Amino acid sequence: SIDEPKQEHIFDPLQFAVTGPGIDEPPPKQGETGVITVHGPKDAPITAVVSTPVERLPADSVQIKDNQDDTYTITYPVGSDPLNIDVRVDGKNVPGSPFGVTPKLVFSATDFTVASVLSRYRAHKHTIFRIIPTNDTITTGGQQFKVIIKSRTVDHQFEITDRQTGEHTVGFVPIECGSITCEVTLENDHVRGSPFTSFVVPGESVKTVVSGDGIYGGLINIPLVFSLLAVIAEDPSRPPLPVPVDAVEVVITPVQDKERRIPSEIKELKPGSFDITYTLPSPGDYSIEIIIFGESISAEPFFLKAHVTPLPPIVDPSNCLITQPPDVHVGSVVKLPIDIKDSDGKPVKIPNLPFTAKLLPAEDTVPEIPLTVDIHPNVDDIFHTDHNGDITVIVYGPGLMG
Repeated sequence: SIDEPKQEHIFDPLQFAVTGPGIDEPPPKQGETGVITVHGPKDAPITAVVSTPVERLPADSVQIKDNQDDTYTITYPVGSDPLNIDVRVDGKNVPGSPFGVTPKLVFSATDFTVASVLSRYRAHKHTIFRIIPTNDTITTGGQQFKVIIKSRTVDHQFEITDRQTGEHTVGFVPIECGSITCEVTLENDHVRGSPFTSFVVPGESVKTVVSGDGIYGGLINIPLVFSLLAVIAEDPSRPPLPVPVDAVEVVITPVQDKERRIPSEIKELKPGSFDITYTLPSPGDYSIEIIIFGESISAEPFFLKAHVTPLPPIVDPSNCLITQPPDVHVGSVVKLPIDIKDSDGKPVKIPNLPFTAKLLPAEDTVPEIPLTVDIHPNVDDIFHTDHNGDITVIVYGPGLMG
């Protein structure tokens, strides 16, 4: 008998379909092995050609496996370039072929840096910083950065905008004055410049009062002390907030040697109230600059002298003028405005002479009523005086403003 020639089976490309990363799933990552699956009858003559925009990948780098279960597996190397995958059966393209696959580029945290970072931010003002690539090959977005913005007691909300160019913008609103730390990580690693620390400042809403003998200097080699009251009064409808201690800086230098710093200690007595202690090593002229949230509280520093013998009081009581109130009311605080001057008749910014007051009844049979005296700035009650049943005299005047 004579064997008849075997008829070859003809496969219809429409019986095949291709699935996998980059086709109906997220694209493969750079450096991975790409895998796609061809669904269709077994024993089909499947071919695959993978190429970049400039070259065809070597044939031995593209593997095709017949799984004998009506599926075929095609594997290929994934680089950084876009790929064109041409899948055919019997020389004819299967539906959708050729397929365009754009690999997901993989970069490390060192390929990015923070930018547009400010040393100081304004409280309650929307602000931004940027995350930009340091690698010129990064021209697309999709990176998953993790951002943490925190101050002393607050974790700040933020929004990240992907510019789809590799650059991202982080926007936030600082809500707490003081130090603020920002962290930016990619795959748990910090990008360049992260973490960074800035200061949140309230601007011109800081109100201060400086008092005490120490602001004028004094004897050498003994501790000198002056006091600072500082609050943030941004919203007139709300009580002022105390300035945190880490926002206060005191710079004491000899007038003839600005590079030399005299050590000082800032002690927080209560929120917004501080004692500053320092010791002058030798006689001469010195200056004190008080800085809050990175800005000086006055146009010029306080100038003082160091002496080897005590100085007389600066305030001359004979030149101080008190304004008598027309009447007083039971149970109310009595304010006695005093214009405080020195022996030359010049206004004194901060007196180093303590004031005392007595209320003398008109009738000798009535005993003296004890008073407490509070040096108070001539501003709209940014500091409130507590008094427990005693009559309180608030001494204030233009020369006492901080």
